[in-house]
Amino acid sequence: EGEAWLAEAKALFLSSGIELSTLKLELSSDGEELYCFCRQPDDLQRFMLECDQCHVWYHIHCVGVSHKAARALQDAPYLCPACCD
Repeated sequence: EGEAWLAEAKALFLSSGIELSTLKLELSSDGEELYCFCRQPDDLQRFMLECDQCHVWYHIHCVGVSHKAARALQDAPYLCPACCD
């Protein structure tokens, strides 16, 4: 009976389309808001930029922006890769 339940639960999970790595991040974030393409919380260690169009926050290394460029963008509009398309 337990093995049948486990097999059914596994089949439901596989058909749900949820990626295990995404689920692990969601569960490990302890309710913190997730940001960026990487879907990780703001750890207050990595510099982030907010897109001026969609208002989503991104870690600069995830969007390929150097620290020097990020500092320059603090006073200028920034559009994330998704909004540039």
